[in-house]
Amino acid sequence: MAGLVIGCVTPHPPLLIPEVGQGQEVRVNSTARAMEKLAEKMEPLQVETVLVISPHAHHYAEAMGISRARTAEGDTTLGMGRGLLRIFQNDMQMVELIGRESEKDGISVRSIADTVHKLDWGVMVPMHFLFHALEKASLVPLSFSCLSLGEHYDFGRAIGRAIAGRGVRTAVIASGDMSHRLLAEGPYGYHPAGPEFDGRIKDALSALDTDAVFAIPGDVIENAGECGLRSIAILLGILEGHTINPEVLSYEGPFGVGYLVASFEVI
Repeated sequence: MAGLVIGCVTPHPPLLIPEVGQGQEVRVNSTARAMEKLAEKMEPLQVETVLVISPHAHHYAEAMGISRARTAEGDTTLGMGRGLLRIFQNDMQMVELIGRESEKDGISVRSIADTVHKLDWGVMVPMHFLFHALEKASLVPLSFSCLSLGEHYDFGRAIGRAIAGRGVRTAVIASGDMSHRLLAEGPYGYHPAGPEFDGRIKDALSALDTDAVFAIPGDVIENAGECGLRSIAILLGILEGHTINPEVLSYEGPFGVGYLVASFEVI
């Protein structure tokens, strides 16, 4: 089977990487085990191209972002000096198809890199766990914008057509953390919208209920302090029209930030 084979939602806290966490990673053991399970799901799929949507890549207010650089590279320990340099080749045909399909729908897409793309932790944390399942795959870095969720969903639909047109076995990683306001001692304190947002997203993704995602009230989204919703909206657009097996593999938030791992295998 060519085309889309799996999509997933992954968190990206640097402390998940033991060399960075220096012991703190034991508190997110459920997340680490879920990422390992996700890698096990991906390995037999023989992925040829992986698209990664990162909230921490360069982005534009009114345009979606895509790397037009032929290569991308990132440090497995995020610049701490003890890691390996991972180098990935871009899928330039996929890049062109995404641009072409987006243009058909009036979606503006701009380059976020033209020479070597420097990968941020939104990519490198998931790839720490998934690398051996994806090491032979090309990597297409993407970023989102400040446009509406609906426009991000439409961007995902355009990407979905590009994936179908490219005809190679493709995985999509929607990188993003959930609410940053789950605990008083968390990075942004506590707000009741935090647990509400995360609960709604967890339930919606468990059932692959796109309408439920888009029904989350704007004030809940704003007060939750999340960074993954637009990545998810793009992924949902990509998944449209496919028969999917949705599975939330883990959810936890011991540091006041929600970490959710979910898998969407194409049946």
